[in-house]
Amino acid sequence: MKVVIIGNGPAGTTAASRIRNLNEEAEIIILSFEKYSYYARPRLHELIEGKVNEKDIQVFKPEWYQKNNINLLLNSKVIKIDIDNQKIITKDQNIFYDKLLLAIGAKPRIPKIEGVENENVFTLRTIDDALTIKKAVENKKEILFIGGGLLGLEIASSFSNGNRKIKVIEVNNSLLHKQLDFEKGQKLKGILEEKGFLFYMNETCEKISDTNSKIVVKTKSGKEIEGEILIISAGVFSRIKLAEESGLKVERGIIVDRYLQTSAKNIYAAGDCAEFEAKVYGFVKSAIEQGNIAAENIVLGNKKEYLSTKVDVKLKIKDIDLNNL
Repeated sequence: MKVVIIGNGPAGTTAASRIRNLNEEAEIIILSFEKYSYYARPRLHELIEGKVNEKDIQVFKPEWYQKNNINLLLNSKVIKIDIDNQKIITKDQNIFYDKLLLAIGAKPRIPKIEGVENENVFTLRTIDDALTIKKAVENKKEILFIGGGLLGLEIASSFSNGNRKIKVIEVNNSLLHKQLDFEKGQKLKGILEEKGFLFYMNETCEKISDTNSKIVVKTKSGKEIEGEILIISAGVFSRIKLAEESGLKVERGIIVDRYLQTSAKNIYAAGDCAEFEAKVYGFVKSAIEQGNIAAENIVLGNKKEYLSTKVDVKLKIKDIDLNNL
């Protein structure tokens, strides 16, 4: 059996490990557009802070793939899936498969704002993003953020010190409105303001421009908020373009059934790209669970059902325990 996995995050790597445990003879190939083996995305802020390097946050080093006889092909962007011929097409080669798992993850959501294509506007999803941001913030004293979500606040906290102004533009009237009630959101806001944060709540960004070596965000209410660089942290959305262009059924994510099989025979999906019963889970825990179940169904046939993932999120921003606000 030849199994190809596109994606080297928690879903894809977990699936590869489980497939190897279930079948010592299977040929396993993992394709990743990145140049790093599986790393812990939640630790990217530590990389930005300079507390760790790229190797420190890698969960599985190259030796792990060799030991488990898993062929990891980095810098391998998939152009198309030929479903009829069960073939993966990359820039450099064609790879045939018996079973295919799509674990292609998600990408940052970039709001439609005039001027957003600016060299001083950044998003964070990959190691390369983190290294770019780390370099960009050197010697910067005024950093803007669009989005007061957990990731944005965590990154912002990494930058906060007595010499920097951190300005956060948030479309809602409270912080972490999906995780915290209004009262706790206000309490968190107060704690962060004591650390030097400035918040602009209930604001929608309309335009981004450059003025006098500053980046300026104009909001719908008419405010003009200045900074030296801007980091957008407005959530993510599933990577579905490859699946859609290849003929798979997609909506917000790649549609899967209770066996995590897509609309095509022999193709499965797991992790941030997969949509099950109109829901994309988007957590490490759900990615690992789905990766394990997809692996079992790939090797043993469709016997293991995925029902849902119960996610108990422990919320923390640096030294602030959000569960105890």
